[in-house]
Amino acid sequence: MLLDFFSIVHPAFLSFSASQTSLPLFLLTAFEDEPELNSPADARISLLEENENLQLFLIIAGLLFLILLFLVAVYYQKYKKTLRLYESKRVEYHRLMIGSTEPSAELVRLQEALNSERAKVVKHEVQKKELLAYIEELKASQASTEIRHKTIQISRILADQKTEDIAKKVEKTAKILYPELVAEVQERYPQLNQIEMQYCMMLALDYNLDEIISILGRSEKAIKSLRYRIRKKMELDEQKSLPDFIQELKQYITHIQ
Repeated sequence: MLLDFFSIVHPAFLSFSASQTSLPLFLLTAFEDEPELNSPADARISLLEENENLQLFLIIAGLLFLILLFLVAVYYQKYKKTLRLYESKRVEYHRLMIGSTEPSAELVRLQEALNSERAKVVKHEVQKKELLAYIEELKASQASTEIRHKTIQISRILADQKTEDIAKKVEKTAKILYPELVAEVQERYPQLNQIEMQYCMMLALDYNLDEIISILGRSEKAIKSLRYRIRKKMELDEQKSLPDFIQELKQYITHIQ
């Protein structure tokens, strides 16, 4: 009865009561609609997720770098192996060319031709000496001035005769058999002239003094003077002989190639 009374006296009372029961639902709905980022806990969670993503990226990048480094190391090892094989093949080829007990047919031919030329030079030198001796006898036995004059001219021609072609063949052979040695001597001692280089190459080819005299067409005294000039240009010690030095240099160059 009181409720009816208040509803009559105050008709808005009932509507106020109904709105009063719906107020808490409205407030909850308002709070639920607020964004989650407004919560400090949610912000910390988001930051942690970003850090985890960054760490994952760094880990993946590090793994890729290690894989790349491994591939580079493998390639470098293969390259070094290939280079060693190339050097081994080159040394083997060089050994077969100049140091093998079974040299190639071309080298055998060159060596035989060289030995043949050496024999020809020695034979030629003997014949020349015999001819010069005969001319000297002829000069002494002839009273004719004209004949004496002719024999003197012949003597001079024979004395000045040189075996330049053979010397060039010897030099060419030395360059084929020992190219590194020739290049080394030329690089170390650029002041050596052609005949001095030829003399050094003859020493490398084991020519003896008589053969060198015959090939170069010089006297023994002239060869000694030539050897002295070479030693001076090379600045060799007095205890070191030029033939020994050339042979040692040849062995050293052959060994390191």
